[in-house]
Amino acid sequence: MKLLEKIIILLIAIVIFCRIIDFVGSSLLSVFFLPTIGLFYLLGSWYYLKDFKNKQQNLYLSVISGFIYSYAILGMLYKIQYWNSGNNILIYSCIINFIYLIVLVFVVNKNRYKMLLLYRLIYIMLLQVIVFLIF
Repeated sequence: MKLLEKIIILLIAIVIFCRIIDFVGSSLLSVFFLPTIGLFYLLGSWYYLKDFKNKQQNLYLSVISGFIYSYAILGMLYKIQYWNSGNNILIYSCIINFIYLIVLVFVVNKNRYKMLLLYRLIYIMLLQVIVFLIF
């Protein structure tokens, strides 16, 4: 993971914690930080999901991963804010993540780059499950 990605994920964890304890301003923080990381994955997935050590990249997998991650983050935002159809979006994104996880595990060859995508997908799925169970 890149440093910027770690910082944004740490901020999201802080926002989720603030929403749990009903901290003043946590709604504004969640509306700001969750779409930020969604755009981070959506627009920059071809760069941020790249394995620089091996110089390998499957551009299609990077872009698809970016779309899936951003949709998952959007589902978490809707669920955390209690907006309409938040449950549906989160459940659909969990289903899409699970299908993509199956594709990565069983169909794609096992190399370092694909395992990197797999680990990030597992992190996103764990965040979704935590948000689904808490809110």
